[in-house]
Amino acid sequence: MNVAIFGSGRTLKENIVKKITKDADLIICADGGVKHLFKYGIFPDVVVGDLDSIKIENLNILKQREIEIVKFPTDKDYTDMEIALEYAIKSGAKEIHIGGATGSRMDHSLGNVLLLSSVHDKGIKATIYDNSNEITILKEESGVFDNTHKYISILPVTQDGAIVSTDGMKYEVNQKRYKFASLFGVSNEILKESAKITIHKGVCIVIKADD
Repeated sequence: MNVAIFGSGRTLKENIVKKITKDADLIICADGGVKHLFKYGIFPDVVVGDLDSIKIENLNILKQREIEIVKFPTDKDYTDMEIALEYAIKSGAKEIHIGGATGSRMDHSLGNVLLLSSVHDKGIKATIYDNSNEITILKEESGVFDNTHKYISILPVTQDGAIVSTDGMKYEVNQKRYKFASLFGVSNEILKESAKITIHKGVCIVIKADD
């Protein structure tokens, strides 16, 4: 099952919203994430969260269209994005595309990126999209990435760093050790239609980015 999730982060462009929802079997909004959809005439299958960031007019639209709302208490141990991801996992998600997960709140943005790790551990591929970036995670595996963005960066997030190989990039590496907290892997470029990244050891966040 292909699942789309929208958080209440920075507003998304129409092409990004449609890319995320294009092949979705299930669309989940975490609270105010409905704002990304309504302006383009798209509606979620379910809304989850404490409803503290959704506008009243959008809440009324949900009720008028009888869209399922799963309300949680404001005082809870999980963010609305975590709740949405758990809902997707329990619904049988095999692939999750996430929008509205980044914005002015760095704590939420960074936290949502780190959530990709726990989703990955369940055997589910998850990607975060915003107007300039696509963010995913690789753990001792290979991934193929297309050239839809100008840059591609590989950031190790394990204490021992990571061992990385690339194929199809401007700056190639072969079983190169990337130290933890090093920016050695930032701002590479894909030369053809796609490139392959292999993480032989460790965990890396991979970010495709525009200027």
